[in-house]
Amino acid sequence: MTDLKLSENTLVFIATGEEAKLFRMKEYGVRQYDHWEPGDLADQGPSGKLPPERSDKETMEATFSKIMAEKLYKLAHAEKFDKLILCADPETLGEMRPPVAQRS
Repeated sequence: MTDLKLSENTLVFIATGEEAKLFRMKEYGVRQYDHWEPGDLADQGPSGKLPPERSDKETMEATFSKIMAEKLYKLAHAEKFDKLILCADPETLGEMRPPVAQRS
């Protein structure tokens, strides 16, 4: 196994559709930075267009994924981290990614 060297201001983001944990690399090791949970998503819109066969749970997870992506975007533009390592299950990652037409 290869040692992974990460700079001090690297943010490690580990997410599912139900929660996210953020860790920050520090000179003395990895420390938990934040923990996000969905909370009340009733007033939030889902991510993208909803397929008719999507369950309520899947809709809530898609909505939470959209919120996580928006929060990461704000952190990036506020220069709160230099590098980002994002770990997520395929469904969550797919919901967090912008549609092809929105990418620059």
